[in-house]
Amino acid sequence: MLGDSLKQSTKPTVVFIGPTPPPHQGVAVTTDCLLHSGLADNFRLIHLDTTDRRPMDNSGRFDIRNAYLALVHGVRFWMMLITKRPQIVYVPISQNTLGFLRDSLFMIPARWLGARLVIHLHGGGFAQFYESTNSFVRMLVRVSLSQVDLAIVLHEKFRGIFGNLLPPTRITVVENGIV
Repeated sequence: MLGDSLKQSTKPTVVFIGPTPPPHQGVAVTTDCLLHSGLADNFRLIHLDTTDRRPMDNSGRFDIRNAYLALVHGVRFWMMLITKRPQIVYVPISQNTLGFLRDSLFMIPARWLGARLVIHLHGGGFAQFYESTNSFVRMLVRVSLSQVDLAIVLHEKFRGIFGNLLPPTRITVVENGIV
């Protein structure tokens, strides 16, 4: 019994940020699969559930509920950082301004408090998002990505999607195996 608790306490702690189904969309399904994979054999997994059960048409748009959820999730994350002291934080990142603003609430504090930061990009529109946004958001993207230890992209053709914002040595390909 004591050996089990000692073994549990020596596992690195990983905070997984992301929604779970429903709705059944890429990030939610991936988060659910990761949480129910064999990762728990080697890591202490903590999930910050960012699920919004409303229809997907509110995604990427400003509304009071989205702002409230971002604030609540940001506060919960700070509490997790302070009380759980994770070694790794996993953040699936958005490719739109409001979503990335929310994601930066997770990315920057994670590194400030010493966690390694892993981001996961689900899609191929990041370069277009970055180029089409204003100078403040581009600066926030640069600051946020400078904190990243590892970026996961879904296909070899996306390895260069971050341009000069992330060195190739910090980008890995994990093809989407969920169909």
